[in-house]
Amino acid sequence: LEASKEIRTEQGIELQRFSQSLPSVETGSIARAPDSRWLKLKWISLLITPMVILLHARHACGSYQSFADDLKFRWAFLSKEHSHEGAPLWLGEFGTDANSLWWQHLIRFLEEHNVHWAYWPLNGDGNNKDETFGILKPDYRSVRHQWKLDDLYKLIVSHQHREGKMV
Repeated sequence: LEASKEIRTEQGIELQRFSQSLPSVETGSIARAPDSRWLKLKWISLLITPMVILLHARHACGSYQSFADDLKFRWAFLSKEHSHEGAPLWLGEFGTDANSLWWQHLIRFLEEHNVHWAYWPLNGDGNNKDETFGILKPDYRSVRHQWKLDDLYKLIVSHQHREGKMV
């Protein structure tokens, strides 16, 4: 019990010293802390904006070789193609719904490096919204982007030829 009182007394003295070291606020003045949400948004904006611009410029204007080198550095080095102890790779997200340079480079990379993949969004709508990544339109009968279907089919045929299977 005595030890407990001593600890509380020591903590009280430390708290008192700390509070005395804080600057005082004049009577009648209003001291407000800045809105923390605004500060967070400001910092996030300052950090993200340059990254988005650089990534967009790199992927919009980059060569296939720089794209392939970047993927090899980030994750493709794990494949069996790059090491006898490598692991099988499987891609589950293509990262775009446009026939962009990114899409074209990715399709070429997957074909050249025999990366396994799945394209999940068959549906033409999701959560009562148009699903632009979907292979089908909202009517579930019409193909949304023929180029996408053609490219995915090309990947299937390429993989099956590598494996010695015919389509």
